[in-house]
Amino acid sequence: MRLRLSMRAWAGSEDAKALLAELEHAARLRLLQQPIAEVDEKKSAAVASLITALEPHQTAVVMLGSIMILKVDGVLAVRDLTPRELAFMARNPGLVRNPVELLAGLDTVAAQATAPPVRQHALEG
Repeated sequence: MRLRLSMRAWAGSEDAKALLAELEHAARLRLLQQPIAEVDEKKSAAVASLITALEPHQTAVVMLGSIMILKVDGVLAVRDLTPRELAFMARNPGLVRNPVELLAGLDTVAAQATAPPVRQHALEG
């Protein structure tokens, strides 16, 4: 009987609430992070295979979902494209034939996304 009362008292304590919160957090991380980690691992393996396959080529553009592998004059770049960059690619599909312009365009899109918004003021007159 005394053990039940002690457990009930402990269950309502701040220590018990903190422990429960930590356990919930750990369970969420395990449930959410593991599938993400598995997908990342598969993507990494696919990218590694593509990079190996591109070794003999000086210029190439390969898309693997949102991941773009770009090789210009033997220099390799791997980029995980943002939704804005993917939209840019959809609007400019011909740029895959010109990797230098493609990379410049993606850099411009990325810079615009991180630039502070321009404030417009009404002209007084």
